[in-house]
Amino acid sequence: MGAIAPQTVKAFEKWVSPDGEQWFHIHSWQGNAWIKSLINDQYLDKEAAIKIAKQMDSVNNPQWNAEFLRDFQDEISKENRAVWKVIAVYPAENKMIVFIDAVTGKVLALTETEPPTKEEPIDQTERERFKPKLDPDFISTASQGKLKGIDVALGNSKQDLIRLLGEPDEIGIQDGEYLKYGNCFFYLNERDDRVHVIDVKIETPGAKIKELLGKPNYEGPNEAGIEEYVVGYEAGNYYLYFKFRTENAELGVLRFKNPKGGY
Repeated sequence: MGAIAPQTVKAFEKWVSPDGEQWFHIHSWQGNAWIKSLINDQYLDKEAAIKIAKQMDSVNNPQWNAEFLRDFQDEISKENRAVWKVIAVYPAENKMIVFIDAVTGKVLALTETEPPTKEEPIDQTERERFKPKLDPDFISTASQGKLKGIDVALGNSKQDLIRLLGEPDEIGIQDGEYLKYGNCFFYLNERDDRVHVIDVKIETPGAKIKELLGKPNYEGPNEAGIEEYVVGYEAGNYYLYFKFRTENAELGVLRFKNPKGGY
């Protein structure tokens, strides 16, 4: 039909496209037709939503994309509202997801997902240097913020880390600075440069871990939607996440952290 002259029409149906564009179904002298509104003052457009989300991370340079959700249910109010789901994908394949009110532009929620666990062989020279000692006392030691077999504890400063282990093999940025030593990653809290997460590669399958440590507090697929299998144990204020690509995988990653953000 092309463009129509400015006039008053009555729509009997409305549709919002995945990009947030508003289309109206109208009666016309040529028959029923869909027309797109050129004045879209109800919803933010895709570019505006991504611009707002970029304020959440102005340092890194991830790939950005956005999806328009017309009937998104707010978990608190349980009301449906139109939102933009903006996704930032980082080189390590971890993601930041920002939910933005499509009318007001208010950020409603922000979530982060971890990179998928990769089954990479462990460097033979680092097997003993960073090898968690899994035994009946492992969880009680972890409740003190320490991993048996690893010299650095949660809460240690960056200076402590370098003093104990020397200069790192690699320093990088992934949700904050990390220092890599062999098969072990120490993530620093940006507020005070203290270790708040430890990742170490393991060669112990989930069945053996359960045999050594007992029944886990959680076992099953990662609840963050990442394709990996998790065997999790509470250890006082801390949590031990044994993560594998599949349930029967031999290689995995142990993540040690305080879920509440403390040390």
